[in-house]
Amino acid sequence: MNWYRHRTAIWLALILAAWGTLKVCWEQGIERREAELRFHGYTINRDLRDQLGQGMMLGLLSGFRGVVADFVWLMVTNSWQDKQWFRVKSMVDLSTTLQPRFIPFWDLGGWHLAWNASVDRRNNRDEPNELRRLKEERYWINEGKKIYERGAENNPDSFEIWRSLGLLNDQKLHDYRAAAEAYAHAAAVPGAPVFLERFPGYMLEKAGDDAAALEVYKRLWYLPRDHKVPQFGYDKVEERIRALEAKLKVPREKRVFP
Repeated sequence: MNWYRHRTAIWLALILAAWGTLKVCWEQGIERREAELRFHGYTINRDLRDQLGQGMMLGLLSGFRGVVADFVWLMVTNSWQDKQWFRVKSMVDLSTTLQPRFIPFWDLGGWHLAWNASVDRRNNRDEPNELRRLKEERYWINEGKKIYERGAENNPDSFEIWRSLGLLNDQKLHDYRAAAEAYAHAAAVPGAPVFLERFPGYMLEKAGDDAAALEVYKRLWYLPRDHKVPQFGYDKVEERIRALEAKLKVPREKRVFP
């Protein structure tokens, strides 16, 4: 009988020791997750716990970042539908922190802020002061731009984010040189759509720098490609070269098309 009790005590001690080791490892893992979130700009505080709930917080700290990020993105969608723009921004920041390599979070997040939020604030009927509406519109455009810029920094190999940044600089900020630079980055990414190669030229024309735009088109024209392949759009490149050579009065002997 004493031998049986002695063996049971030994097994119980071993189980408790194993559980203690696992508990320490688990707690250390949670501490690492907390430190990682702090490093990316998010601290584990009561507000974050309230937003996610206990279950999601446990999943986040246990390593299920992808699952939690998907849940957070559902909150982005719900907040967008309710036009709760600061909550949208907060949830976009959190989802991109959790999954910084998932391009749609950056791309759609920037769109929600720079386009949806800015248009909503610009047309806010509850604000009679037009200057305030314009200020709010500009605020959300810039917040969307920050999302794209952080997204491009985390994913320099994503033509989608660079393309979206180019579109924002073009259509929202009218900073055509910045748009040309963003489109150039997008076009340089392997696998990017070929048509993006022409966009820096288009943007430089809108910026009034016809000479620089002409150089973009000429560089494309002299690439070792079959100009008859429709996807390269060399009919459009030729059209712009002819137009700019005439506009700039390039000497006939120096023209691509004398």
